[in-house]
Amino acid sequence: MSIYERINQIIQKEGYVPYDFELEERNQNDNEIRFAPGALEGILGHHSSGKGEDVGKLAAFFKTHLQEESSQIVKEYEKDFGEFKMATCRNELLKEILDHRDEYDANRLVNLAIYMMVQGEKVETVKTGLVLMALFNMSEEEQVKHVLITLGCCEEFTDYMLSNILSWSEEEQNKVYFELAKKLTGWGKITVVEQLQADTEEIREWILCEGCRNDIMYSYLGLECARKCDYLNRLRAGKLNEKELQGATDIMDGLLDEGPCQGISILEDAEETIYWYLRQYENREIDVECYSQFLIIKKYLETENEEAQKDDNSYKWEQKALQTLNKILSATDVKMMVFEGLEENTYNAISIAKELEINIGPKLLALMQNDFKKYYMHGFYFFTKEQYIEEYVALAEKNLDYEKLPTGMGKILALGKQEYWSVDMIVQYLDKYPGWGKELVRVSLKSPITRWRNMAAKTLEGWKLQTNQSLYEFDAELYQNVRLVAEEECDEDLQKRWIDLLENK
Repeated sequence: MSIYERINQIIQKEGYVPYDFELEERNQNDNEIRFAPGALEGILGHHSSGKGEDVGKLAAFFKTHLQEESSQIVKEYEKDFGEFKMATCRNELLKEILDHRDEYDANRLVNLAIYMMVQGEKVETVKTGLVLMALFNMSEEEQVKHVLITLGCCEEFTDYMLSNILSWSEEEQNKVYFELAKKLTGWGKITVVEQLQADTEEIREWILCEGCRNDIMYSYLGLECARKCDYLNRLRAGKLNEKELQGATDIMDGLLDEGPCQGISILEDAEETIYWYLRQYENREIDVECYSQFLIIKKYLETENEEAQKDDNSYKWEQKALQTLNKILSATDVKMMVFEGLEENTYNAISIAKELEINIGPKLLALMQNDFKKYYMHGFYFFTKEQYIEEYVALAEKNLDYEKLPTGMGKILALGKQEYWSVDMIVQYLDKYPGWGKELVRVSLKSPITRWRNMAAKTLEGWKLQTNQSLYEFDAELYQNVRLVAEEECDEDLQKRWIDLLENK
């Protein structure tokens, strides 16, 4: 069954394409790095020019084979260009074809594009069809438009579909953007929200309530949504309902996180925006998620850049915001809130506990004892509270299930969901604690997961440095474990690390 048919089926069944929907049968080779749907296109679109593959051979292929049947062309294409990533060369391919348009049979090229889109059973085949289709104006072809919109409902193809609707009327384009934005959750949503024109009250309300929420990072859409939903004026007006307030919170999260792109620092009237946002929480009970965000806001306001401090208006709103914020924080029983939120909102509860030096060690250990696999990754907290490390490490070793543990040499990346909890999440912190968690280190040494072995090497290197002993002097049994691993190691960089560890016996 083709990818298009599978997408059509799932849409009819669910009304949308689930983010983790498998588009094609994959070779279960864990050595292959897999991008999330649409991630390669999103990353290249936001952080790179996207130039990569040499399109000369690809263009020559189409010239040579265009007279053949589309099914045969696709068969040859997948054999010769199965490793091509269209995301890295699509613009160059289009330019190459347009610069030499007289050398291509347009009718055959458009038929091939449609065949690849509708009949393709490989992701890159469908992407190639969408790229080729962008050469043609299909604004009057309803069947083709339906195919494009259907494919656009899948995050993997959204960005390609958008290149195909530029010749449609602005009204029709915006209708498609809005409908897709309501169905998508990942890179596809980021792309369509960026294109969406907030020209109706319905759209502005949706952007406020749901526009920023996505499965990648809110920061990609924080500034975009703030501008499109008239964020400041909506906050000034107040009286936000719960759905609107949650959306406003999502937007503020996106504005504050300026890792991948700019946000609050370039927002006009940033301090006033923060003030009116905080006003929404007056007389409301807040949880650990809100409190954690408020601590970030407090840090931002207290470390304003010099330029903002010279601006009297900005300074006035900054002080009003700080006054409101401190009033909200002081009215909160933060210790009780942290303990109540630890079970369900663990990360934010820990962040607050660390910031305010609230001891949550005993309760966090109790949660781990009841459900280690759910909470073990939060053990980073214990490495800031040394009195709990030994108990935490012992609990981790107690939860080793040797029947499920992966063993044997390999270069497995182990991305995505795994049957077993990631031992390396703990091993990575053990380098400063010689001798603690030896069993966790041994498990990591014997693992085919490269990351686990790397963390074991990091820990053993740390122990060697901390004790000023050779590995053999420190622990002869671990020395033998490393020697056996070194004999089989298939990763060149790790091989060098093992050799260094084995020196000076």
